[in-house]
Amino acid sequence: MPRLASLLLALIVATLVADARAEMPSGDANRGALLFRACTACHSLAPDRNMTGPSLAGIWGRKAGSLESFERYSPALEASNAVGDEKPLDEWLKSPPRLIPDNRMIFAGISDTRQRRRTAAGRRRRARDGGHDGRSDLPV
Repeated sequence: MPRLASLLLALIVATLVADARAEMPSGDANRGALLFRACTACHSLAPDRNMTGPSLAGIWGRKAGSLESFERYSPALEASNAVGDEKPLDEWLKSPPRLIPDNRMIFAGISDTRQRRRTAAGRRRRARDGGHDGRSDLPV
Protein backbone atom coordinates (compact mmCIF):
# COMPACT_ATOMS: atom_id res chain seq x y z
CA MET A 1 0.00 0.00 0.00
CA PRO A 2 2.80 2.53 0.77
CA ARG A 3 4.35 1.83 -2.66
CA LEU A 4 1.03 2.69 -4.32
CA ALA A 5 0.79 5.92 -2.36
CA SER A 6 4.25 6.96 -3.45
CA LEU A 7 3.46 6.09 -7.04
CA LEU A 8 0.36 8.23 -6.92
CA LEU A 9 2.24 11.11 -5.39
CA ALA A 10 4.75 10.84 -8.18
CA LEU A 11 1.99 11.04 -10.75
CA ILE A 12 0.61 14.12 -9.10
CA VAL A 13 3.95 15.83 -9.00
CA ALA A 14 4.55 15.00 -12.63
CA THR A 15 1.13 16.34 -13.51
CA LEU A 16 1.84 19.57 -11.76
CA VAL A 17 5.15 19.95 -13.52
CA ALA A 18 3.36 19.67 -16.81
CA ASP A 19 0.81 22.22 -15.57
CA ALA A 20 3.60 24.69 -15.05
CA ARG A 21 4.40 24.63 -18.75
CA ALA A 22 3.35 27.48 -20.98
CA GLU A 23 -0.36 28.19 -20.81
CA MET A 24 -2.29 25.90 -23.14
CA PRO A 25 -5.48 26.76 -25.00
CA SER A 26 -8.63 25.95 -23.02
CA GLY A 27 -9.24 22.92 -25.23
CA ASP A 28 -5.98 21.42 -24.01
CA ALA A 29 -6.90 22.22 -20.40
CA ASN A 30 -10.27 20.53 -20.91
CA ARG A 31 -8.59 17.45 -22.37
CA GLY A 32 -6.05 17.54 -19.58
CA ALA A 33 -8.81 17.58 -16.98
CA LEU A 34 -10.19 14.41 -18.54
CA LEU A 35 -6.74 12.80 -18.55
CA PHE A 36 -6.24 13.83 -14.93
CA ARG A 37 -9.32 11.85 -13.86
CA ALA A 38 -7.10 8.76 -13.83
CA CYS A 39 -5.17 10.36 -10.96
CA THR A 40 -8.29 10.79 -8.88
CA ALA A 41 -8.46 7.08 -8.21
CA CYS A 42 -5.74 7.70 -5.63
CA HIS A 43 -5.51 11.47 -5.19
CA SER A 44 -7.92 14.15 -4.09
CA LEU A 45 -7.85 17.81 -5.05
CA ALA A 46 -9.42 18.81 -1.73
CA PRO A 47 -6.90 20.20 0.78
CA ASP A 48 -5.64 17.54 3.22
CA ARG A 49 -8.07 14.92 1.89
CA ASN A 50 -5.54 12.16 1.46
CA MET A 51 -6.43 8.87 -0.11
CA THR A 52 -4.01 6.14 -1.17
CA GLY A 53 -1.88 9.05 -2.28
CA PRO A 54 -1.65 12.55 -0.86
CA SER A 55 -3.95 15.42 -1.71
CA LEU A 56 -2.74 17.32 -4.75
CA ALA A 57 -4.19 20.61 -3.55
CA GLY A 58 -1.49 23.24 -3.28
CA ILE A 59 1.16 21.14 -4.97
CA TRP A 60 2.56 24.04 -7.03
CA GLY A 61 5.73 25.21 -5.37
CA ARG A 62 5.56 22.57 -2.64
CA LYS A 63 8.50 20.26 -2.02
CA ALA A 64 7.72 16.67 -2.94
CA GLY A 65 7.03 14.49 0.08
CA SER A 66 6.30 17.39 2.42
CA LEU A 67 2.50 17.42 2.91
CA GLU A 68 2.28 17.13 6.70
CA SER A 69 -1.11 15.41 6.68
CA PHE A 70 0.23 12.51 4.55
CA GLU A 71 2.43 10.03 6.39
CA ARG A 72 3.15 7.33 3.79
CA TYR A 73 5.80 8.96 1.61
CA SER A 74 8.78 6.85 0.63
CA PRO A 75 12.15 7.82 2.13
CA ALA A 76 13.35 8.43 -1.44
CA LEU A 77 10.60 10.96 -2.14
CA GLU A 78 11.05 12.72 1.20
CA ALA A 79 14.81 12.97 0.58
CA SER A 80 14.39 14.34 -2.94
CA ASN A 81 14.76 18.00 -3.77
CA ALA A 82 11.89 17.92 -6.27
CA VAL A 83 9.49 20.86 -6.09
CA GLY A 84 6.10 21.17 -7.77
CA ASP A 85 7.05 23.33 -10.70
CA GLU A 86 7.34 22.96 -14.46
CA LYS A 87 10.39 20.82 -15.10
CA PRO A 88 10.23 18.35 -12.19
CA LEU A 89 6.49 17.81 -12.64
CA ASP A 90 6.92 17.07 -16.33
CA GLU A 91 9.72 14.62 -15.54
CA TRP A 92 7.60 13.04 -12.80
CA LEU A 93 4.65 12.56 -15.16
CA LYS A 94 7.01 11.16 -17.77
CA SER A 95 8.62 8.58 -15.48
CA PRO A 96 8.30 8.72 -11.67
CA PRO A 97 10.89 5.95 -11.15
CA ARG A 98 13.42 7.74 -13.35
CA LEU A 99 13.00 11.08 -11.58
CA ILE A 100 13.02 9.61 -8.06
CA PRO A 101 14.26 6.02 -7.94
CA ASP A 102 12.79 3.86 -5.17
CA ASN A 103 9.69 6.00 -4.76
CA ARG A 104 6.53 4.05 -3.92
CA MET A 105 4.26 5.34 -6.65
CA ILE A 106 3.34 2.50 -8.98
CA PHE A 107 2.67 4.63 -12.03
CA ALA A 108 4.77 3.95 -15.11
CA GLY A 109 4.39 7.47 -16.49
CA ILE A 110 3.01 9.23 -19.56
CA SER A 111 5.37 9.01 -22.52
CA ASP A 112 3.32 11.28 -24.79
CA THR A 113 4.50 14.88 -24.36
CA ARG A 114 1.19 16.30 -25.55
CA GLN A 115 -0.78 14.27 -23.00
CA ARG A 116 1.59 15.35 -20.19
CA ARG A 117 1.18 19.00 -21.17
CA ARG A 118 -2.57 18.66 -21.39
CA THR A 119 -2.74 16.94 -18.02
CA ALA A 120 -0.65 19.74 -16.53
CA ALA A 121 -2.75 22.44 -18.20
CA GLY A 122 -5.91 20.92 -16.75
CA ARG A 123 -4.38 20.71 -13.29
CA ARG A 124 -3.02 24.24 -13.49
CA ARG A 125 -6.46 25.52 -14.45
CA ARG A 126 -7.99 23.71 -11.46
CA ALA A 127 -5.34 25.22 -9.17
CA ARG A 128 -6.11 28.67 -10.53
CA ASP A 129 -9.85 28.07 -10.06
CA GLY A 130 -9.45 26.90 -6.47
CA GLY A 131 -8.71 23.24 -7.20
CA HIS A 132 -12.07 21.85 -6.07
CA ASP A 133 -15.44 22.22 -7.73
CA GLY A 134 -17.51 21.83 -4.53
CA ARG A 135 -19.31 18.72 -5.82
CA SER A 136 -16.55 16.16 -6.07
CA ASP A 137 -12.81 15.80 -6.18
CA LEU A 138 -12.85 15.24 -9.93
CA PRO A 139 -11.55 17.96 -12.17
CA VAL A 140 -14.07 19.53 -14.47
